[in-house]
Amino acid sequence: MRGFPHHARAAEAETARRLVHETAGALRYEESVEAKRRWLAVLDDFYACLRDAKPTVLYDALARLRRGDAGGLNLVLGFLEADPLFSRSGYMKEGALRALKRVALEPQDVDRLRLILVAALHRPARREFRDYCLLAAALADVSPGGATLRAEVAGPATNPDAMFRHRAGWMLAAIDARHPRRGRCGQT
Repeated sequence: MRGFPHHARAAEAETARRLVHETAGALRYEESVEAKRRWLAVLDDFYACLRDAKPTVLYDALARLRRGDAGGLNLVLGFLEADPLFSRSGYMKEGALRALKRVALEPQDVDRLRLILVAALHRPARREFRDYCLLAAALADVSPGGATLRAEVAGPATNPDAMFRHRAGWMLAAIDARHPRRGRCGQT
């Protein structure tokens, strides 16, 4: 979803989440009716921020992708490119990554996905990282750019960040599990 303020909305939701925890902590020490009202008001604000961070059109686009309809593809790719981080966003990304395997992709969409997958290597591994790896393996199956993706993932093996090398290794293992390469003795 290009143009949608993903990061601003995610920051608002995260701020509201922190405030919920702070007021809940204060509620333990101050058991007044007013303290409970403050906590309930903060909780309402949190849910409103969360609704704003997860627009309805994105849910509609995900449903279309799950049915194999590529009509919501640009919205979902924009969401994955932005990679907003807020409460439950990992579940949404997992669903998006799984749904992307159900649609036919145009070459420009494959290029966008390749960039998204490589960008995922540069972030800490979160709950959706496994689905990034599985999508990389599926993308290598259906696209002529699959060899390019493998080369891009394998290329920075000398990266000084050990966790980056681990994430790249996990993605390569997923690709190679789907595409076994011949060993030194010609074995598959």
